[in-house]
Amino acid sequence: MADGWGLEPWGLGPWGLGPATPGMFSVESTFATSERTLRVTFTDPALTGSALKPGSALNLAVWSLVTDETPPVTPIILSVREVPGSGARQFELYTLRKLPRYPIELEVACPTVLSASGGALVGASSFDLHGAAQARQTRTENRSTPSDLQSAQLPGEALAAVLKTTAAGDYEVESGDALLRKMLLRRLTTEPGEFSFLPTSFGLRLKAKQTIRGGGGLNDLREFIEAQCLLEPDVQAAKATLSYKPAQGLLVVDLKVRRATTGGEVDAGFSLPIND
Repeated sequence: MADGWGLEPWGLGPWGLGPATPGMFSVESTFATSERTLRVTFTDPALTGSALKPGSALNLAVWSLVTDETPPVTPIILSVREVPGSGARQFELYTLRKLPRYPIELEVACPTVLSASGGALVGASSFDLHGAAQARQTRTENRSTPSDLQSAQLPGEALAAVLKTTAAGDYEVESGDALLRKMLLRRLTTEPGEFSFLPTSFGLRLKAKQTIRGGGGLNDLREFIEAQCLLEPDVQAAKATLSYKPAQGLLVVDLKVRRATTGGEVDAGFSLPIND
């Protein structure tokens, strides 16, 4: 293509590679393409051939880089290559170390580069640019801790399912032991099937009602509660003790679980209304 929109899928410069301008050999644009590479585009084809030839754009001696830091830093250029399909008009410089981050500027200069016909550079021979955005490192210790908006799961603790706010006006969040207890209470007080995407593996309340009203023993219910707790990813062990108070219609669950991530014990005891 020669219509100014480039020879590669997204162009060879910030806005593509325009047509050559014979007799006006100068720098058209400079821009960083990665953390350690930058491209320089000329208006006309540059001298190439041997990387040792004086004035060749492939000769490292014609290029220089320097930052505007105090004191200035001079990045080392390891190699220069002609960008394929550019007709010797665009070249990519590869540096030993990463280019500086914004807002530090980098000056690239090539005062002794020659055109393919042997002509000297016309106009400015140095230009300022910023380095490309640098990739963030993924570090396990920086990953966010699982959390949820703080709310009560059972009536009596507070207004159930009502979100709380901080003095600054943000929603309060909970994590760690408090979050695990909340997840266990949510699981154990939910009717099976209430979460359509977990129709059989989540929920206890209907099972508790059926067991108590049908006169069944609490031992089977205890085993079911402990099995439900072990379905939570952060639960390593669970121990439940149950008692039923007919006058109040309450199933009292004394529940202790051990967290898999910390090894600590979490008290997740609760009372479950059976007669409502």
